[in-house]
Order: sequence, then structure tokens, then C-alpha cells
Amino acid sequence: MHRRYLLPAIALAQAAGSLAKTVNYDWNITWVIASPDGFTRPVIGINDAWPCPTIEANVGDVVTINVNNKLGNETTGLHFHGINQISTNNMDGAVGVNQCPLPPDYSVQYLFYAMIDPNNTNFAPPIPNSTVVNDGGDGHINVEPGKTYRLRLINWSAMFSTFVQFDSLDMDVIAIDASYVKKQSVQNLRISAAQRSDVLIAIPSDADRNFPYLVALDLNQDYADPDPPRPIQFPFNVTGQLVTDAGKATDGNLTVPRFEPYDDVTFAPHDDEAAYGPVTKRWLLNFNYCHDVNGYPRACFNDTTYIAQKVPALYSAASLGDNNTRTDAYGPIGAFVVEYGEVLEIVINNNNEAIHPFHLHGHQFQVLARPGSNAGNWSDGVEVNELPPRRDTVAVNPKSYAVFRIKADNPGVFLFHCHVEWHVELGLTATLLEAPDRLVNYTIPQDHLDACDALGIPTTGNAAGNADWDNTDGFVTVPPTVYTGSLYNETA
Repeated sequence: MHRRYLLPAIALAQAAGSLAKTVNYDWNITWVIASPDGFTRPVIGINDAWPCPTIEANVGDVVTINVNNKLGNETTGLHFHGINQISTNNMDGAVGVNQCPLPPDYSVQYLFYAMIDPNNTNFAPPIPNSTVVNDGGDGHINVEPGKTYRLRLINWSAMFSTFVQFDSLDMDVIAIDASYVKKQSVQNLRISAAQRSDVLIAIPSDADRNFPYLVALDLNQDYADPDPPRPIQFPFNVTGQLVTDAGKATDGNLTVPRFEPYDDVTFAPHDDEAAYGPVTKRWLLNFNYCHDVNGYPRACFNDTTYIAQKVPALYSAASLGDNNTRTDAYGPIGAFVVEYGEVLEIVINNNNEAIHPFHLHGHQFQVLARPGSNAGNWSDGVEVNELPPRRDTVAVNPKSYAVFRIKADNPGVFLFHCHVEWHVELGLTATLLEAPDRLVNYTIPQDHLDACDALGIPTTGNAAGNADWDNTDGFVTVPPTVYTGSLYNETA
């Protein structure tokens, strides 16, 4: 028997032979007073509650979510991480790219198929002071001897990776980022921000105790560095229990002398799909920190930081006609064009001293190479995995590189970015314009357009709303010097 446990997130279940249905949710986005780590503070919840609810659907179902912004002082939007939004790019929810911000007291509907295929001058990120597992509960999972359980491990942190180990029990990994792989037994996993892993854990039939498991937050630049600039440490961790008998001790600890996680780019795809080819286009992205013209710290791809524009990029692609292939029309958002049917190879060189998790919207890419730290920059002819796994988020090692491939078969505008939220704010984002010829006159839902109108945001033309693609008047070319996030100013 298999049972499943998962954190609050979108749960997609294979439902062979079942009829597709429509799954409806009505959500008010509200402030809630909660204490996920023992400290009470306002958090963003749904329908006046936190933790936020699960969206549960079978593959093939239609998911409808009616979102009403009741925050009062902030705009909002809803992105569905890991959902490729095939033929529904206008539902991807990335503010400034696929939609306008949703102002207070406005509503939009998201409808899609459930498918899987400036006061900081030293680049210093905020450091957490705790870690939370399963919304701050006791971490106990009730299990029975002799049964096998499917656990969905989801790292939804804003920055840091986690190490996970279940006592001496094997984790049989069967999926990564919702992409099935051949079953692989591992003892330890490192799960980066935004990554997901599905594992099977068999409880011994003769179990006479409870089994502790460890979730340890990785605050280190590079946990494997033999000569780190600061001591390797794991100050924030949580010990939970697989409870076979509540009458037995549940205070046992798990000590892991050294974290040696399984190399996640060596998983084998369940369907044996070989590396896509031949490569018809390559997108080379060099990452490092940088400064803008005002001397503020930023993060850059190819010496350019991402600067949000007035018109969402998808709206420009839909309204510029044949000129929607002109990357200059979109402003400094790192736009790159790939035509329908091309095989795109994405190469990222991480010139920083830390591990960074990179994520692509709209696709599960093949991971052909991701060598260890200090491998240097990519060069043509490097050895690649000809039977690569697929996923949508990969940790790229410091002073090293990674190589991904996709088939350009999902027309839309998709972000490629570091999934450390602070680095997104610093500009570590680029934009993929996929099959723009198929986006001409793309339909934008009226309620989405209404949200733009309420904020005075143009919905046609180039990045500044100009009808002529090469008219750059009004482009945003310098990052703001005052950061307000999503705060809503009704008088603005």
C-alpha cells in the first residue's frame, strides 16, 4: 500500500481512466496574524487563514481560481510554479511579464489545465533565524510498519536549500520537479529553493521504534568547499519523526556527520528520452553581481540587470504584430527569441562564489551538464549526459556552469531567473520569447486588462506603450532608487 504526504502546494495526481473535471477555488488574498516559527506577525494568507490551502487536481482537469485582492495596501499576483501553462501563457501570473499587478479590491480569474510536461550596499541577503517544516507543526508523520509511503518534499523557502535524511531508511526517488525518473535509492538529498522531490519510504515490517528525520537549512555559500571563507555550519534544523507507535519515544535525534547528497543531475528519465538535438540555437548567460548607474548593488546576466517595464512583455508580444520579434521593443528585460520547433540550448556560467538555483517558467528542461564547483566557464565540446533528467530548477555550483535544453513547443513569454527571491529583486532575470509569431493578437482576458486599467498601465505597444516598436520614449532604463515592493498607493 502507498500513502502520500505533501506540503501545501499544487498536488497533481495521475488519474488513468478518470474523467477530467473542473476544479474551482474562490480566494480572497488577505492579511492574517500568524506565528509559523513561534513569532507572531502579519503574513499573507487566503480567505483569512494561514497556512494557505492546497490546490488539488488530476492531470487533465481544468483549474479555475478566482482571486480577489483584499490586502488593502499591496498589489498582488499568483504564479503557479512548475505548471508550464501550455497554451495559457496569460495565466502564468508573473507580474510585469504575463499580467499587470492586481490592485486592492480587484479580482481576476486564473484558468488553466493541470498539466505537467537599495539600503544594502554589500549584496548581503537577509538571514533567517529559524526554519519551518509543515507550517510549524511538530513534524510527526504517522506511519505503519510494513507499508510504503510516498512523500512529496517541497522547498518553498525564499533563499536557502535544505538537506533531508530519514534516519537510516532509504528514500526511493521517483520524481524531481514533477518529472518522473527511474527509481533511485538515496540516503540524503539537497533540495534547493523551489525544487520538489517525490520519494518512497518503506517502513520495516518489524519496526519497533519511531524513526527521526532531519531537515537542515544550508546557509553556506558552498557546503562542499574544502577551504570555505567561513566555517561550514547548519544552525537551523528541524528533527521530525516517522511515528510507528505514539507510545514510544518521539524525542530521538538524527546526527549526520557529513552531508553527502545524491547528485540530482544523474537521475535517469523514466521514459528514456535522449538529449534533444540537433541544437539550433544557444542562449549563453553569464551571471555575476554588478552595480547600476547609481552605484546600487544589482545582479546581472551578461552585464545587464533586469529592469521591469510598464507594459507586460506578453502584452507587447500580442500587440506589436510582426515586430514582436524585435528584442529592443521590450526594454532591458534580457529578451531572447527562439522560434517554434527549435532546440534551444541554455548555458549559464555562474561566476559567483555561491551555489545558485536557476528556474525556467514554461518548461521542464533537460539537464545535460552541471559539474562541481570551480570547473570554470562552459566551452563548446564539454562532455554532456546523453540521457539527461528533466526538471525546472537546478542548483548551479560556484565558479562553474550548467547546460540545459528545451524544445520550443510552448509559445509564450517565460522568465528565466535565480530562485533566490532577493536576487530576483536585484535583477537576476532574463526573458524567453518563445515562438513570438504565434503570439500575435494573443487574447488577454478582460478581467486582467481591467486590473491594468485600474493602475493606469498600458496594455498594448512596446515596453512603454508606444505603438512604434522602436520608440523608446518612456522606457525604464534605470532601476528605481526607492524600493517599495508591491505596496499600493491609491493616490499614485
